[in-house]
Amino acid sequence: MKLIGAIVAVGSLAFIGILTETVMTVLFPQLMREFNVDTATVQWITTIYLLAVAATMPLSSFIKRRFRNKTIFVAAVVLAVLGSLIMIVAQAFPLILAARVIQGIGSGMATPLMMNIILEQSPRSKVGRLMGVGSLVITVAPAIGPTVGGAVTSVLPWRAIFVIVIPIILLISLPVGLKCIQQKHPTEDAVLNPLQFVAIVLALCGLIMFLNQAGVAVGAAVSGGEVMMPALIAVVSLVVGVGSLLFFGWSSRKSFSPLIRLGFLRNRIVLLHLLP
Repeated sequence: MKLIGAIVAVGSLAFIGILTETVMTVLFPQLMREFNVDTATVQWITTIYLLAVAATMPLSSFIKRRFRNKTIFVAAVVLAVLGSLIMIVAQAFPLILAARVIQGIGSGMATPLMMNIILEQSPRSKVGRLMGVGSLVITVAPAIGPTVGGAVTSVLPWRAIFVIVIPIILLISLPVGLKCIQQKHPTEDAVLNPLQFVAIVLALCGLIMFLNQAGVAVGAAVSGGEVMMPALIAVVSLVVGVGSLLFFGWSSRKSFSPLIRLGFLRNRIVLLHLLP
């Protein structure tokens, strides 16, 4: 039962993080009017969240080895609640972006933690089923996010979404997690490789920025707007992303203790599961 409780606690936190990310896309028109920003600017609400998640998730292996599961969980809860509080009271667009960064870091900690708990603590006969549950959390949240956002904002102000989220986290996720999350393996004095961390963050952020700015450039071309600047940013981001990814792969092969062990990619079963 403690395993199920731990999955529910961390899974609900991950679910809320992903849900609020997709909810925000429905709020773009309201946010553009309230903060007097254009479409390209308001899109940073989701882009900067994804960048924060992308910068945090590669650290999950290091964080898992360095800190206890409950410590990671509590940190993710604090970040989620703090980000939601800022979203509720923020009266300036930069504060909204800061809140999204904080929430993105929290989600980037919660989602890998859920998967780690399932893989480490589940009976072998139930790993597949519970991994399916974890995957369901990740896939259902973005699917229902726009619907939830539209339903809530049709009767309440958009900030009410985050007012609703905080009690769920504090009254359900937090107490269940504190009671049920267990530590099956001892922590260790893991050392972070700064070059590999910077490389993988630049790689992921560069590729996300490329996709974002390429979309902006296409939209500008269709509407007759300025294409040169977003197209230039997209190209530079792609070069930085691919170059950093290649450097990370080379550095990981040479390192005794890589940030992410890429040897698992030699497993054909793993590769098949990575195919879309």
